Amino acid sequence: MSSPDPDPASALLLDALRAELAAPTAEALSLPALRLSRRVPGAGQALGALGLTPIQRALCGLDAAPAFPDPESNVEQATLVGLCHLDASAPIPAAWAARLEAAAEGDPAYWVPAARLHHAADPERERQSRMRLSEQDLPYVFPGELHPAMVDVLASADRVFTALHIDWMRKLTAWAADAMPADQAAVGLWFWPVLRFMDERALIAPIRRLERARRAPPGGRGLALAYAHRNGLAPAELRDPAAFARLAAADRLLLALAVLSDHSA
Repeated sequence: MSSPDPDPASALLLDALRAELAAPTAEALSLPALRLSRRVPGAGQALGALGLTPIQRALCGLDAAPAFPDPESNVEQATLVGLCHLDASAPIPAAWAARLEAAAEGDPAYWVPAARLHHAADPERERQSRMRLSEQDLPYVFPGELHPAMVDVLASADRVFTALHIDWMRKLTAWAADAMPADQAAVGLWFWPVLRFMDERALIAPIRRLERARRAPPGGRGLALAYAHRNGLAPAELRDPAAFARLAAADRLLLALAVLSDHSA
C-alpha cells in the first residue's frame, strides 16, 4: 500500500507544511516530531535551534546516540536512547532490549516502543510474536487498555502480517485498532511503522473516531490526521492550508513532519 501525495492538487499545501518547519517552537515538540525530523531535510537543524537536550538532539539525528543506560533505573531514558539507536540503524544488544521490555511492561507511554526495540534486536522475540499472532483467538480488552498481543501487533506487524491469511490479518487489524486511543493519549505514533501492513478498510472507522476525539493532548490531533493521510482518507487539514493553519502548534508540527517524511521517502 503506498501513501498518497500530501495534496495531489495543491503546491500551496506543501508550502504550508514546509513553512511550519521554518519557525518551530519548543512547546510544539513531541517524541514523534523529534524522530520524524531526521527524515525531512533541514528539519532536524530547525528543531536543534530550540536548545534541545542531548537525547533530543540524538533523536533528531544531530548527535550520536548515547550509551545504553540501565533500563530498570529509568525506563523513559532507556527507551529514548534505544530509539536513537534504532532510528540510526545502529545495533541494539538483545539482552538489554529484553530487560527494557520487561521493565516497560504496562507503562502507558513506553511499553510499545520498548517492545519494538526488543523485536528489532532479537529474532527470537519476533518468532514469539509470530506464534502468538497466528493463534486464532482474540481476547476481550477493556477500552483504553493494552493487551500483550496488541503490543506484539504494533511491534511486529510490518514483519509478521505478511505471513498471515488475509482474513485473519483483517480481524487482527480491527482488534488492534482499539489501541489507537491509548496511542493518541501517549502521542506515541505507535501505528505509524505498521499502518501500511494492516488492512486499510478495517482502520477507517477507528481513525475517523480518533480525528473526532475531543480531549486529545497536544500533538494528538496531528497524530490522527497523519494516520488519516497515510490511510488515504484525505483529511480537510491536508486539502486546505487555512484548515491546516487552524490546528494547534504541536499538531501542525507533527502532521507536517509526518506528511513531509512520506513525501521525502
